[in-house]
Amino acid sequence: MKNKFLKIKKNKGMTLVELLVVSIIFIIVSSISIFNYNKFNSSISIQNLADDLALSIRKVQGYAIGARGLGLNFDYSYGVNMSIGEQIPYSYPLSSSKSIVIFTDVSGNGQYDYTVDSESFSCGTPSSQNECLEYLTIKNNDKISKIEICNGSDCDIMGINSSINVLFKRPNPEAVFCYKESLSSSCIASVSHVIIYIENGVSQTENKISKSVTIWSTGQIYIN
Repeated sequence: MKNKFLKIKKNKGMTLVELLVVSIIFIIVSSISIFNYNKFNSSISIQNLADDLALSIRKVQGYAIGARGLGLNFDYSYGVNMSIGEQIPYSYPLSSSKSIVIFTDVSGNGQYDYTVDSESFSCGTPSSQNECLEYLTIKNNDKISKIEICNGSDCDIMGINSSINVLFKRPNPEAVFCYKESLSSSCIASVSHVIIYIENGVSQTENKISKSVTIWSTGQIYIN
């Protein structure tokens, strides 16, 4: 007579070693995915910053050769002021590694003028005391890491206390450069093009992602 009771086969669970192996594999795969995702995000962020910087300069060029005026005066030139110094308190509309200034050249001297001892931040109504038209900040950990001032094939790295003014004078699309080695120095105009380097704020060299924006005296703007 056959046994009516079926034998139940016991299923063995995972051993501790197997569980550890699976966990380690999961951690490794997750780490690689997160690293690649962060690198992808940084790459997109730097590309967006390069595009925004180039478009901002192109917008200023459009202000100069277009019909934008200040009051009833349509003869003002427009420019972009850039530097690589540390960002100072928000009460001063100054350029830095984290900000650029779009200005109206009210004084007509080809450079950005402002009053250092102004009581509060002011931008949008340019005057001879404060020519700031727009103040643009760079978000996230991205920054302007280096600016090269070039005359032909000879390029010098701009110092931390220096600034570069890229000016457009109506009705010409060409760029006029005013490179100042310090706040009190006069303009150095013998510049053929300017290269602006931007990068993410990662400390490890191997993880840095960078782009460059080149402005030529002809008015052409390139992203590399």
